[in-house]
Amino acid sequence: MCMITEVADAVVATLNTGSFSRPFTARRCYLPLLELPELKDLHVSVVPRGVTIANIGREVNQHEVQIDVAVQKRVGEERVRSSHVIWTDDTPVKVLDPALPHCRTGRFWVYCGDGCNPYSIYEYTASRKRDGPVRFLESYRGYLQADAFSGYDGIYADGQVRQVLCWAHARRKFFDAQTSKPEEAQVALAYVGRLYRVEREVKQHTGQFDFGNPADRERWHALRWKRRRESSLPILDQFHAWLEGARHRVLPKSPMGQAIGYVLPRWEGLKRYCEEGELSIDNNLAERTLRACAIGRKNWTFLGNDHGGRVAAILYSFTASCKANQAEPFAYLRDVIQRMAELRNTEGHSQTTLTSLLPDLWLKSNPNAYRPWSR
Repeated sequence: MCMITEVADAVVATLNTGSFSRPFTARRCYLPLLELPELKDLHVSVVPRGVTIANIGREVNQHEVQIDVAVQKRVGEERVRSSHVIWTDDTPVKVLDPALPHCRTGRFWVYCGDGCNPYSIYEYTASRKRDGPVRFLESYRGYLQADAFSGYDGIYADGQVRQVLCWAHARRKFFDAQTSKPEEAQVALAYVGRLYRVEREVKQHTGQFDFGNPADRERWHALRWKRRRESSLPILDQFHAWLEGARHRVLPKSPMGQAIGYVLPRWEGLKRYCEEGELSIDNNLAERTLRACAIGRKNWTFLGNDHGGRVAAILYSFTASCKANQAEPFAYLRDVIQRMAELRNTEGHSQTTLTSLLPDLWLKSNPNAYRPWSR
């Protein structure tokens, strides 16, 4: 049991979910395992040089806990897939490959559930092929908020999953076009700014709602939907008419022409966020959730192998889901990993037991671990 405790401590210390209850600087939240013994405030046991996240995974597996953690992650996946809306994004990661003279590129993907299912699930794949999202979203029915990656196209083909594209991505295209056609680019940016202004104005009313209450969430979604129908749709119609005229005034291969060429063919996906109040104007939720990987890899640099990527995805899933449910990840993982080992050593446990250990349900019996974080 002592080793399980050490594993839990080391795991949480290597994965960032925001501001822990202990004093951290931003960089210290993403340190490699090698540097953990220097963090005296974490009470982490000495981690020998050469230990990797895959070593931790194997150590946990020797105690037959990793299997249960993976099963529990699958329970979380089902919660995400039962969402009405899923936000998704991916980020590259370097992976060592003995067969190559250089690192190859793997991928971390994240899938964020809606307000009724506030879980964030990470997946690791060895490449950016469409197989990863197709497999995860195979049984999903609802809205998918994502970028314009062509690998998602097959998912939308049967109409069961509806595409919602990101205005933050579209805005970047016009921002970059200021170098060649500043007048047209600034007009486009002004239109996008008006759309975001509507979102900010509606957001000022969030203090009137308790988002933990399903009825209040419904009222909030209804308010946002109403304001978008009244304010955002007329702006979108004006913007679309302006883009149709502007595309004849610029060269197709110029930065401004490419920006317009990105937006117009994807107009329905960009406009779709106005269909329901639960949808977002952009995909920033998924991008924020992936930030732990993006910042962390600057310190740990690469994955040792694909197995290490899969283990890291499981652990990232738990820490991100803790943050989404406002539970402190250090307390959560330390308690849950120990309890899994204890249960297996006694009577064993069913999927029902694993479900009760998911962050939102666990927090009800551990209210002292509550932290007022937002996703």
